[in-house]
Parts: sequence; C-alpha cells; structure tokens
Amino acid sequence: MPRVTGKGKLYSVTITHVDWSKDQTFYWLDQDECVKRYLVSEEFHDDFLARHHHVFIEYSEDVNLEYVRTCIRCLCDDLSIDVAVCKSVRSWLKYCTKNDFNPVRKAVRIDECSFGVQLCDHVENHYLGRYRNEIVEQRDAVLPNVLCGFTMRFNYWFDSKKGHMYMWRVPGIGKTELADFLMKGEKVWRPSTVNQYMWSGLTEEHEYVWFEDFRLVNYRSEISRLLSLMDGKPVSIQGKYKEDQLIVTKARFLFTSNEQDDVNYPEFSRRVEVLGVDHQMFCCPGGGGCGGGDVTVSNPSGLMREHMNRENISLV
Repeated sequence: MPRVTGKGKLYSVTITHVDWSKDQTFYWLDQDECVKRYLVSEEFHDDFLARHHHVFIEYSEDVNLEYVRTCIRCLCDDLSIDVAVCKSVRSWLKYCTKNDFNPVRKAVRIDECSFGVQLCDHVENHYLGRYRNEIVEQRDAVLPNVLCGFTMRFNYWFDSKKGHMYMWRVPGIGKTELADFLMKGEKVWRPSTVNQYMWSGLTEEHEYVWFEDFRLVNYRSEISRLLSLMDGKPVSIQGKYKEDQLIVTKARFLFTSNEQDDVNYPEFSRRVEVLGVDHQMFCCPGGGGCGGGDVTVSNPSGLMREHMNRENISLV
C-alpha cells in the first residue's frame, strides 16, 4: 500500500466498543514494519460490558491519517475509530495509562507512562519479583515417582545437558514438583513481568531459564529475543537503569504450561522437546507405554538414583 508522506510520524488512536483483547491490537500493529514503537491500553465502560483501546503509534517514516485508519480497520470493518496526529506524546501516553496500569507496549519507556504504571512496575520488580523467587526457593522438594515414564523422560532431558523442554497439560499433574526436584541447586533464572527490560536479569552464569505457567501469546513483543536466546545467539538486552548490553547465554530453557497453543507456533515448537503429560505422575504405576512410548529407565540422574536407592526401587 503506498504511503502519502508529509503528514506525520506520531499518532493517537482510540478504538471504541472493541470485542477483542489489547494483545490482539498490539499483535496487529507489530505486523507493520514501518511502526517504530507503540502502546495499547484498555479502558472499560458500563460495568465492563464495553471497552475502548487507546493507542499510541510512532512510525519510522511519515504516513497520512488515512493510512493509519485503514490499517486499524483491518482488525474489523465495523469500527468506530478516532485517529489524530499526536501533538503531545507525553500527555497522550499519560492519558492512555491513567486507568490501565499494565499496557502492552514496544519501545515505550515506563517513565513515559502514568504514575500508576510506574508504581506497579516498581512494586513488581523490587518486591513481588523478589518475594516470588523466595517462595520458589522455599518450596519443599517432592520426591518424584520414578516408575512413571513421563518422569523418566524429563529426567533424561535434564541429564542430557542439551536442548530445551516444553512440558504441558492440566494443572495438578506434578509438572512443577518434578522440575523443582531436579532444579534444586542449579543456577535458575525465572523471568517475571513481560516488557523490554525483562531480560536484564539474565546473565551468562545461569544454567537454566524456567518459564512457569508459560503462554507464548504473552511474549509476542519479545518473541524475537526469546528465540534468539534459545538458539544461543547474541542478543541486545535493554537495561532499565543502565545502558543496553549484548548477551549470549548457554542456558537451557524449560517451559511449563497448562496450554497446548504454544506448540502450534512452528518457530517455537521446533526448538523444544514437547512433553505432554496426560496423567498424574506422582501416583502412576508405570508400564503400558507410559511416557509416550517405550521408555527405558536404565540411566537415571544422580538425584534420581539416590532417591531410588533410598527407596529400594529396582529397574530390573
């Protein structure tokens, strides 16, 4: 589509009475390579029965109003849209985030948003994130059931020291407990909130990156960095209170999830071993193709072997 230049790079957009999430609007904007940075917030009305999306867009080149309006209408033909050249980026971003303290954004800094956004970010990164890690460290290690084929498949992956793992299915089947047991004593980094600064806590010393309750849809804005880090490629990491840095990690990535949607994304699924656990591992009697096929449990890891010896479990 040809662009008419000379109209502006900065735009404020309001989409009224939408029936989709702000993530979908965000994802659509991300498809336009001319978009340099953007923010999408959500405002609810009438007891949450109606909602509007407030959008800030900065293009890398001048575009006209009709181009912006046409792009937004691609989301839905029957839309009420207000598009205007953004005269004050500061004022519009403050307005967009006056009620939505968790907007989806790309290359828009926290300090450009409302005080509420800045406060929530500060609490998350300085208090909740640290408290969450302390809770994880204090979780009791539950001894795994070595008779379960799924347990041993995960053990083989862990012991192989290579590749990434995506373990999924419904809650309560023992995914977290199994990973907790084997991860004790390892240098594990657990990401918290999703934003352009989220990777600043990852260092070359970490051996594992563990995403709990993972949903790929929540990481759309960071998918490029995620895939590159999984491939061991150098990635530019944005620092919140320091300069950007280039980082390469040899860490293995573990994703535990309650959803299967993520494995439908080829660029992600081809990088991971998928383990779809279909029953509770801790009470599994084993046998019968448990674990997705024939699983030979002849070489458990040191932690597993120690537990088996203690419980007098034989694999012969």
